[in-house]
Amino acid sequence: MKVLVVYDSVFGNTGEVAQAIGKALGVETEVEIAWTVYTA
Repeated sequence: MKVLVVYDSVFGNTGEVAQAIGKALGVETEVEIAWTVYTA
């Protein structure tokens, strides 16, 4: 299974949660973590 975890973070806390989600999915799952940049 492939999973894409996309997040936006100003202070980095959300990035830590995204990494934890990726690790919790297990070794049989291909996980990509992507950070988005929001511009207004």
